[in-house]
Amino acid sequence: MTIDATRKSAAAAQSNYSGQQPDLAKAIGWTLVSVLTFALTAWAGRECGKHMTAMNMVFYRNFISLIILLVAFWWLGISLKSLWTERPWMQWGRALVHFAGQWSWMTALLLIPLIELISLEFTFPLWVALLAPLLLGEQLTKPRVFAALMGFAGVIVIVLGPTVISGGKVAPSFSLGTAMALSCAVFFCFNMIGTRYLTRYDSALTILMFMVVNHSVMAFVLGYQTLKMPQGTLWLWVMMLGVCSLIAHFALAKALVYADTVVVAPLDFLRIPLMVALGVVVYNETLQPIVLVGTLLVLAGNGVNIWQERKRKVASSAPTKAGAV
Repeated sequence: MTIDATRKSAAAAQSNYSGQQPDLAKAIGWTLVSVLTFALTAWAGRECGKHMTAMNMVFYRNFISLIILLVAFWWLGISLKSLWTERPWMQWGRALVHFAGQWSWMTALLLIPLIELISLEFTFPLWVALLAPLLLGEQLTKPRVFAALMGFAGVIVIVLGPTVISGGKVAPSFSLGTAMALSCAVFFCFNMIGTRYLTRYDSALTILMFMVVNHSVMAFVLGYQTLKMPQGTLWLWVMMLGVCSLIAHFALAKALVYADTVVVAPLDFLRIPLMVALGVVVYNETLQPIVLVGTLLVLAGNGVNIWQERKRKVASSAPTKAGAV
């Protein structure tokens, strides 16, 4: 295929992005790519954090992604003008919320065990289930409330469980890192709600471009005093951080093209055992049974939420009696 043909194909793909036929095999494949690259992003972040601040990592992560996107857009003939939006302030606002979440996640990554980080991060779908009805007019159902309560019970077990089991000998694990992990979940929740709203008007590429530009500028302004050029092998970890995070987000978006969220979300939970394995094998983190119980409660809460959403979608798509044949 020639370059011109590739560019025409990319333009057609952009205009017909939502018209892809469901394909379970492709959805599973792209989700697994996303799971793996998100884990590699965490690994690269841990290694980069030995030499730079969380804000510097946010800068390099997004600046590298921005360079890759600009080169890809030039190669494929996608003009930046075509990515503009009629709602720039809402785009910047959503990107700013995601920036806060990404910085909180990077900070927590350097302070707490990976299992605690990933478990607390995965409470964000439960926050979405509770807050989307208030902000987007969706229905607040009893299963959504029950799922949220299960997830938040898991958080309490993760934070207070070690203290209870030890009879008070171990202090509660709530710390700055725990607060940052919970904060990132809340910020990711508002980011998800904002993204849901903006996808009614703008393409995914528009949202992505506003995000990486906003994050690069904000992280540079807030962290330039400590910003240093990576040296030696640190460059490899920095490149891994930027490239893997971009691939992870792209792969997750591609998975959602070929299957609904109720199919993709359970597979995304594979990140939890992968992150646990990374923490235990690479960083010698201790896997406490009570923390694992809390993690399972968070997973159960998400499972109830996914099951309810699938049930609701099936019910809404079923033909009415009047329309039955």
